[in-house]
Amino acid sequence: MKTIGSIRIILYILIAILGSVYISTAGDKVNWPDEKIYIEIATNLNKGQGYVNELSEPSAFRPPGYPFLISILYKAKSAPLIAKIANLIFLILTTYILEKIIRFTSPSGAIFTPLAIFAYPLFIYASGILIPQIFGSFLFILSIYCIFIAKRNYWNGIFCGIIIGFLALTIPTFFLFYLILLLILIAKNPNKKKSIYILLVFLFMNITIAPWIIRNSLLFNSTVFISTNSGINLLYSNSENTQYDSGTIDISKHTSPVKLNEAQEDEYYKKIVFNLISENPTRYIKLYFLRTLNYFNYKNNISNQSEVNSLKNLVLFFSYYPFLIIAILRISFFQKIKLSYIEYYFYLIYFGNALLSAIFFTRIRYRIPFDFILIAISCIAIGRYLDFQNSKNDKSMSYTL
Repeated sequence: MKTIGSIRIILYILIAILGSVYISTAGDKVNWPDEKIYIEIATNLNKGQGYVNELSEPSAFRPPGYPFLISILYKAKSAPLIAKIANLIFLILTTYILEKIIRFTSPSGAIFTPLAIFAYPLFIYASGILIPQIFGSFLFILSIYCIFIAKRNYWNGIFCGIIIGFLALTIPTFFLFYLILLLILIAKNPNKKKSIYILLVFLFMNITIAPWIIRNSLLFNSTVFISTNSGINLLYSNSENTQYDSGTIDISKHTSPVKLNEAQEDEYYKKIVFNLISENPTRYIKLYFLRTLNYFNYKNNISNQSEVNSLKNLVLFFSYYPFLIIAILRISFFQKIKLSYIEYYFYLIYFGNALLSAIFFTRIRYRIPFDFILIAISCIAIGRYLDFQNSKNDKSMSYTL
């Protein structure tokens, strides 16, 4: 056991070293438009200008969670490298929490957690980019721990609700995801203690995001949820030119002829999408189905071609599909080894998210937080299979004796 513990520590150190080398090589360089926008919002916050867009106008287009985090980090030093270091720390913390979750179901599988993370370089790559996916992954896996592993007392329910609220403020699609998951949890084997816990989580999730929603609604004089970009994202993912794996889409023909504020523009784009789908529902059913399949793709068409090459695609292919294959193979021997409570929900979470993601985009970037769940499924599957084989060997030896 001491040897396994030493290997485990070495793997954590290797993740930290590999991540440190990568982000130090990248330094303060930013390549993606989103990175520059997040930095600009964070800088404006620290200048006391408030949450404003590139025109210095109050905005709700971008979810506030990640820019607020960058603004806090920038108080120490205004450099992208600081935020990248924070991403790496969040990755290591996420790995540690994920290991604790896996250990609850399969101690034998838990030892593979840091190895699996090390073998999935997309996480290290994402740590070197100023996008909310790694920070969001940390909040997501922490919330999963709170819901499925931690004791269901009132304080944990409050804490979990706040964490999920911050997660929704960082990646808004998680609000819908958790709304569905909490409903499933409360409907399956309901009891008073469990119901109160779930209601506390739901209540404090909403309390956490409420100030931002109130701010947005007052700003635009209409009810606005976390951000005002869902309309334009729906149009990008459902325009007449969109394919299931489209990268950049030209939607300029749908520009409003009159000036609208963000909330009005958001509603305007949603109406266009509704009309497009109504006119040709067959096309959009097919598009949704193909996008759902594309969720399991190892590569995407992206606008920044400098970030795409054959070697990266090869690495993504051979790092993603082994985990997906293990998850599928686990189902094949479920009759011999029953799915545990957590495995059942992890399959529901990972594969169910494909259906939710297909409403907008099924891109690898947006799948990153859920790939931690795929790794959990794989590590638990390996651990439980090894335990099953060991128990068979023990029985055969006892019969021999």
